[in-house]
Amino acid sequence: MSACHIPVQDYMSGVVTPPPIPAKTLLLVHQLPELGDHELREFFDRAVRDGCEIHHFYKAMLDAIRSNRVYLVKELLRCKIPVSRMYILEAVKAKAKDIITAFFDNGWDVNKPLSIMEPPMLANALEDLEMTTWLLDCGADPNRRCHIDNTPLSYAVRSADLATVDLLLRRGGDVRMGQLIHNAIYREFDNDTLKIIEILINQGASLDSLMYEDHEYSRNMFPFMMETPLQTAVALKRDAVIRYLIHKGASVKIEDHRG
Repeated sequence: MSACHIPVQDYMSGVVTPPPIPAKTLLLVHQLPELGDHELREFFDRAVRDGCEIHHFYKAMLDAIRSNRVYLVKELLRCKIPVSRMYILEAVKAKAKDIITAFFDNGWDVNKPLSIMEPPMLANALEDLEMTTWLLDCGADPNRRCHIDNTPLSYAVRSADLATVDLLLRRGGDVRMGQLIHNAIYREFDNDTLKIIEILINQGASLDSLMYEDHEYSRNMFPFMMETPLQTAVALKRDAVIRYLIHKGASVKIEDHRG
């Protein structure tokens, strides 16, 4: 795949490397598995009084999410550990609804982008239809962008199954946002690819628009991606998609970013 055809989320994720854990705090972290829930409050209160910075307990938070120790998560949140991208990703991966709810209760917005290049957490739940439905019920917006025109629905058409794409469209997905046909062409070709493209076209997605032509920030950041869906299909050698787009009336005369 050429540099011009690397999916956008592979560029910049805004990931921040966690800080090193001071030796004093690391010793305390190693004590946590031995503590019962009733001992945690006193443990953390003492640690904070002794000058430990609560954000250094990030490994304890990750372990708590992975093992679904909801009370430990809530105690860390009580001590004002900041909710971060890596905790959200772990909680979604673990399908830890009680923990995600605790994050919501402590101020995390279900529609907060995970980074300038990553849409909100819904985009990371799409492999599981039940988890996707739950987040939608919590208010997740399938159209919420990050800084670029990349939405949870963009991720869905690129990698999720047809049932998930259909769910997001029924729950408010907007085919005018997220460069959906282009993203559907990026998906590894399977039995759903042409069906998804057909649904998008039938719901009004533009067949001939240049990628990001209607989103200035994205266009300025990725000018080399300005091409029509047909041009993207040609570049990616998606022969079945090429035939289908031409059959649906895609123009072969539009110039891409190279002129």
